[in-house]
Amino acid sequence: MGVSGAGFFVAAVMTPWAVARLGQYRWIMVCSATAAVLEPALGLPFAPVPMLIAAFVLGLVTQGAKITTDTVIQSTVDDSYRGRIFSLYDVLFNMAFVGAAAVAALMLPPDGRSAPLVITVSLIYAAVAAGMTRFPHP
Repeated sequence: MGVSGAGFFVAAVMTPWAVARLGQYRWIMVCSATAAVLEPALGLPFAPVPMLIAAFVLGLVTQGAKITTDTVIQSTVDDSYRGRIFSLYDVLFNMAFVGAAAVAALMLPPDGRSAPLVITVSLIYAAVAAGMTRFPHP
């Protein structure tokens, strides 16, 4: 958790810089594509050091994408709806984490190693990255 938290911190520092250079949608795409590639590369060996690196990278890219998404919502939603929309979005985001943990608990074997789960998560990140190519890139 500490290594993932360090990734969150680096995302808070790095995201404004990355968004200034890439734009919001490209940064989300880069975060998702990075996770899609590194999730299986670091996760499939199921070794402690690559798994710690994966925790850091996933902390960085998931928080980087969330910070950027929060900014997009806050800057594009009309003031009269912003609080309600942001609250709904935040609840859905947190529900996704809880849901993912529940699904993982049901899917994981007793030793906690599941190549199909690692590949599935990687494919979800790849789908998000591909989907982000449909948004404008100013």
